[in-house]
Amino acid sequence: KGKVYFGINDNGEVVGQKIGNKTIKDLSEAITTRIKPSVIPTIKFETIEDKCIIRTEIKNIFDLKYPLTNVNSCNEFNGEYLFRFEYQRYDAKLEYNNYDYNFYDLKNIHSKTLFTNCGMSAIYVLLNSLKKSGRFKLIYEKDAYFETQKIIKQFGMNKGKKVFYYDSISDFFTFDINCKNRLVIMDTTCYHPHDYKNCIMKLLNNNNIVILVRSHVKLDMLGLEYSYLGSISFFVPDCINKRRFSFLKALIKDTMELCGTIGVYAIEENIFPLLNDPQLILLNKERIYRINDNNLYFYNRLCQNSKIILHKHKLFLTLETDYSDLRELVIFVKELSQKSNGLAYYSPSFGFDYIALDTYYDLINKKNTVRISIGDVDKNLINKFIELFKESFYDKV
Repeated sequence: KGKVYFGINDNGEVVGQKIGNKTIKDLSEAITTRIKPSVIPTIKFETIEDKCIIRTEIKNIFDLKYPLTNVNSCNEFNGEYLFRFEYQRYDAKLEYNNYDYNFYDLKNIHSKTLFTNCGMSAIYVLLNSLKKSGRFKLIYEKDAYFETQKIIKQFGMNKGKKVFYYDSISDFFTFDINCKNRLVIMDTTCYHPHDYKNCIMKLLNNNNIVILVRSHVKLDMLGLEYSYLGSISFFVPDCINKRRFSFLKALIKDTMELCGTIGVYAIEENIFPLLNDPQLILLNKERIYRINDNNLYFYNRLCQNSKIILHKHKLFLTLETDYSDLRELVIFVKELSQKSNGLAYYSPSFGFDYIALDTYYDLINKKNTVRISIGDVDKNLINKFIELFKESFYDKV
């Protein structure tokens, strides 16, 4: 950042600057076109010694909160988390105190958690590292998240030792998993973390290696989308033998190295300071259950429409449409959102404190689809949206 004064000579004497009708425009254009990367200047007129000068200021050209390389760099927030690195891209380490106990409500568990810059990067590095450690066939439901399915197919993970992949977005997801002596991977994004406690303990007691991946953007930040943040949590059963323990240690090591090599470790901008706060986690539990109840309420009011599907996690509903052109459907839904007077917003996600609409092509049902996410809102607002929905959707999609 810096300042440039026009009307002051090299000796520091105020000589004044002639100012015309186009002075600010010409000066601003000259700065923005001749400096790369482009910057936006602040231009002000000032008077010194009865002479007019121009002060041009540029702030935060490179808005770095810390250097990229800094031995023993460390940042701590109220004892809740610790972030440190030597070479940021490669070895950034974010650690939340008592994470297993606070976030997943687990006690006396042997575990290791890595934080990444989003949920999909967590899934990618884990599956990539697993692929390199042997031949595996991932068993998953047909409605697992489509991007995850693309990664599994890209890595050719369809032959070898079975690995069970449970995706909480699936309508076939269950907490009652009965496998033993297996490697189990679970995407926990679509339920409150405490909901998994009994399931995880049962899997560990049955001598399963358990790996949890999660996007924390959706449900864990009170609908703020405060930052992108994902995690991979490795859980070790007490009765694990040496061979399986060596495999797990190698998998963790390979995953950590890949996170560093391709630069997907969480950095300071990804940190949500309150992620591990016990009071917020319990508050968020109530909030998620209200969202579940709101989506169920919406469905019960409109369940006579057979094209509306309430999914098992009850975070959103989907509506299959007769639109053949997805672009036309996007335009229609966006326009409806804009005309709803604040009843709904076009937003491709869920878990908000408002009603969200978005569109996508459903790869399973081969239909252009509208997703309806009823957030943590008042029932009166839902009733108003239902009237708008009946009026605007039924005959048009």
